[in-house]
Amino acid sequence: MRRLILILSFLLTSGLTFSQFTDGYNQREALEMIAICNSFTFQDVLGTDNPIIPQGYKKIYQSEPLGMDNKWQLLEGPNYAVINIRGSTTDPLNWMTNLYSAMIPANGSITLPDGLLVDYYLSDNPLANVHAGWTLAMAFLSQDIVNKIKSLNKRGIYFFIITGHSQGAAIAQLLRSYLENAPSGLVNKKNEFKTYVFASPKPANTYFARNYTNYYKNSSFIINNPKDPVISLPMTKDDGSLFDLDEAYEQLTDTNRNYFKTIAIKALGRIITGSKDSLYIRKSGVNIQKQLDKYLGPIKMPGYVADMDYTYPVKPIYIEPFMYFNFNNKPYYRDFKMDSSKLLYQHKPYLYFLEYQREFFNDEYQKW
Repeated sequence: MRRLILILSFLLTSGLTFSQFTDGYNQREALEMIAICNSFTFQDVLGTDNPIIPQGYKKIYQSEPLGMDNKWQLLEGPNYAVINIRGSTTDPLNWMTNLYSAMIPANGSITLPDGLLVDYYLSDNPLANVHAGWTLAMAFLSQDIVNKIKSLNKRGIYFFIITGHSQGAAIAQLLRSYLENAPSGLVNKKNEFKTYVFASPKPANTYFARNYTNYYKNSSFIINNPKDPVISLPMTKDDGSLFDLDEAYEQLTDTNRNYFKTIAIKALGRIITGSKDSLYIRKSGVNIQKQLDKYLGPIKMPGYVADMDYTYPVKPIYIEPFMYFNFNNKPYYRDFKMDSSKLLYQHKPYLYFLEYQREFFNDEYQKW
């Protein structure tokens, strides 16, 4: 394994030369960000993320799990820093973040179990609404992130790229709005932000998207695979079902059936089969919040709204669906346990990295 990691590190760092912070979409930056998004997976599978961190970046901070098993890390690049939000984990509590899909107003206040009041202002449009679970996750992360931004500001760093895969992508886009619209004194107005997210579900409604696009269309980018089933979530009442309950069981991989797993799967089943707005709000809002209160402590949320109009904040950029990446490094491939017959094969962060590299940096991809 040690020799394998050294080989991978050489291959990746020899091809991934770092970029400078620029305006607009930059293919090299995007490749670097999806590489960074793989950090958490590499740590889980190989015990180190050294092979996947691009040359020119240094990880300077990684949080402990916060809130609903949410996590983030901070990397320092050539003339900017990167805020990387972790995607979904196998912890059933983390899955509750996704299932907590009733909408709340885009502007409001959340009181966390420790009594911390998080005021958030995410949109100028009074009709804008956002996903309750991902907004709550953002609130849990916000104080830690703001403190680290302030510490970097003291060193003269004011440029930040925010990135994330899957659940991390949804949270990253809400975090972008939170930081851009933070009340005076919370975040220095000299800070500038840019967003690259991957495999993004839909975190908010059309009114939020119009407002977000108006401000950030030249500095916020979604890269999706059209065959990735997660990009169609959350389901709305008019959608068909992309997941079945067997798939839900597979994702909640703990073999010991527990109370949290049971309610998570029941909630998912009710959500994806469709329901009237009032029932949806009760099942995907009130009931899930009760479970979060039980396991985390009392949380005060804004009132839920009768809205299921989920959409993307900006128009996604689509890459090709993933082929079966049968490259020569068989042991490494098996370490990641990828199977093209599985529904979530098209969602894997490492395959987003490989496909993006294959399409836009093929000379580097051929080194595999």
